[in-house]
Order: sequence, then structure tokens, then C-alpha cells
Amino acid sequence: MNDHADVAAAQPGVARPRLDRTVLLGNVIAGAVWLAVPALSGSWILALVAMAYVVPASVFQAVIYGRESLSVRQELLAWVAPWLAGVAICTWLVSGSGGEGSTLLSLWFGLVLGTVGYLAWQFLALAVRQFLTWRAGAAPDRSCP
Repeated sequence: MNDHADVAAAQPGVARPRLDRTVLLGNVIAGAVWLAVPALSGSWILALVAMAYVVPASVFQAVIYGRESLSVRQELLAWVAPWLAGVAICTWLVSGSGGEGSTLLSLWFGLVLGTVGYLAWQFLALAVRQFLTWRAGAAPDRSCP
């Protein structure tokens, strides 16, 4: 049985997507650290929902940053798409737990919680990426990924 990766590798001129290992590891490690908080406090459902977000968002960013060169549009997509997904998930969680709250209020709390959560995750991921780069012996990248 052929899968898409074998077919893409067999076709000349079609390259398989390359993952940026440092971005992937940084995001997954930072996500695991932040997910330990709800997991250790007994909120397993929240930790599982967040894990279902962190893993694909990490792979998405690793694929984007695995490219040879990035356009401004691709760079923007790498940041905005996971942020919007986080806001949507937080809005969904808030609207499901609030009972009779308004949709606008749920959207507001989803926007605030999703933005704060995304920024906290990415700041810790940046620190992990810088640490991994330092441990590998390369000069740390001072640009914002």
C-alpha cells in the first residue's frame, strides 16, 4: 500500500516537507511544561484538549520553518494560524463551561485566554530553542522566529 510520502518521494521534483527540529522540540517541550500545570492539578480533560492543540501546531510551525526560505506571508501564517486555533479552542471551552453566557463574552474570554496561553507557550518555546541551539554549539539565532 502506497502512502503519500512514498508517492511524493518517488516523483521527481517533488520534495517531502522538511521539519525544523529545533522549532518542533522547542514547541513540544514548552507545551509539555505548560500542560503539566493542568495535568498535575487534576484537569486531565483540559490537558488532553491542549495536547491535541500543541502537537499539530508544533508540527505546523516546524514544517513552515523547515523551508529553505520564508516569505513574509508564510512567516505571518506560521504565527497567526496557531494563535487563531488557540483562540477558537479557548472560546469553545469557555462557551461550553459557562452555561447561559453571551457569545460575545465567550469570544472575549477566548481571545484573552488564547492569546495569553499562546504567548506564554511561544516565549517558553523560544527559550527552549535558544537553549537547544546553545547546547548544539551553534551561535543562537537572535531573530524572532
